Amino acid sequence: MIKDFYKSDAPQFKGRSKEKRREMAVAAKLTAERGPQNESATEKPMSPAELSLQKRKALIDKQITMKRQQALNKQGMNKKTVKEGDGDPCWDTHKQVGMKKKGNRMVPNCVPKNKVKESTEDSLRDRRMERGGLGGNIDYSRPPAAPNLAGKKKPKKGGPSAMDVVKSQIRAKYGDKSIMDTKKK
Repeated sequence: MIKDFYKSDAPQFKGRSKEKRREMAVAAKLTAERGPQNESATEKPMSPAELSLQKRKALIDKQITMKRQQALNKQGMNKKTVKEGDGDPCWDTHKQVGMKKKGNRMVPNCVPKNKVKESTEDSLRDRRMERGGLGGNIDYSRPPAAPNLAGKKKPKKGGPSAMDVVKSQIRAKYGDKSIMDTKKK
């Protein structure tokens, strides 16, 4: 069996010395003779004292986790306390500045109290909403522009077409032979 290991060109033997291949062959032979090892058979059962220590450790870990969770909840409540009963839907640290659209419903727009001034975009949006929603950019203090009752502008008759103007510009820049006319005169 050891000679087979020496001669083998399997990838697990590449770069291994003769002594290492011999060790591997002996280990494989002993493993085959012993059969598969059951790990639970080699483990000793825990004594009653060890079991009680394990249970106590699990209980202490659970208590530590609960205490940490309570501390985190207390910190969170201090940061985000809601005024109850005075009708203000915002936190103590925020104030309501109008309403905003969220999805398909209107909700209070709560902004931090220490924020000195609304951003320009928000103030413009609020003014537009006051004037009538998205189409609220209409200035009603001046009359609307006169509509074009004549329709589209019609090209002047007798002048060159747009194609002729472009062709003449190209000829002026690149020479007479730069554009070939498809229609013959």
